[in-house]
Amino acid sequence: MASKILLAFALVSETAMANWRVESSYSAAGCASSTIKRKLMTMMGCTGKEIHRAKPGQSGATTVNVYIEATCNATHLAMSQFSDAACQTATAMDTEVAEMTKPLACTEESLGYRWVKWTCDVVHPSAVKIQRFSDATCGTPAGSPDFRAKDICVPSTSICVPYTGGPTCKWKPDQSEMVTYAKGKLTLNKYANTDCSGTANITHYPMTCIDNTDAYGNQSMMLSLATMTASGNPVPAATPDPAPSVASMASTQLLSAGAVAAVALAQWLVQ
Repeated sequence: MASKILLAFALVSETAMANWRVESSYSAAGCASSTIKRKLMTMMGCTGKEIHRAKPGQSGATTVNVYIEATCNATHLAMSQFSDAACQTATAMDTEVAEMTKPLACTEESLGYRWVKWTCDVVHPSAVKIQRFSDATCGTPAGSPDFRAKDICVPSTSICVPYTGGPTCKWKPDQSEMVTYAKGKLTLNKYANTDCSGTANITHYPMTCIDNTDAYGNQSMMLSLATMTASGNPVPAATPDPAPSVASMASTQLLSAGAVAAVALAQWLVQ
């Protein structure tokens, strides 16, 4: 299906907790900061999650929406699964959720080249909300929204896909990225190091309803701002950037030239 951007501009402050669980990947034992390669930030607390039981096209393939709650004790990140949005009614855990329980300590995950350390309750009150929709016009939400941290440097080096980088390839060249927002569009800043220093490769993206059909039947996606406090209350912007009109967006050719780029950003956000 050809990519298109629908005229449904959204700029909102969404209510969500500001505490994150962070999976940090390192290239050497000990998880020293000098060996950081990648970070993945995910919301703590009670959040929705899509569980895909079997792959699309396989017999018995289904998608169910569940709610999970991440908590931490002295040694582990622990997951619980629920059937309601308030995380009050516990259910049996799917294998995918059970496997999300992890030790906090630096632990070898990939033999000889990847060590992982988890950190809980990292406070960062700025995020992008990602909502998928079952229709093509962003009218019918499909499952719970997801969130990605904004205005923070995130190391994003990729692990080599087996056999594509040669027998000695473990990690691809260093990379980091930061998502920012100004005047009606998101900006993805990508750097050739792990600390977001130096010159960035910059790509701008309009925040609109995106044609984003996936293998599970969803047809569109909307990106919006989600600014939170630790108590879950939206943070009022002192001088918010004005949302551009459709006319001004068209005059800068964001609606036409940005279509493929917006889909690429959506794919990056949900990886």
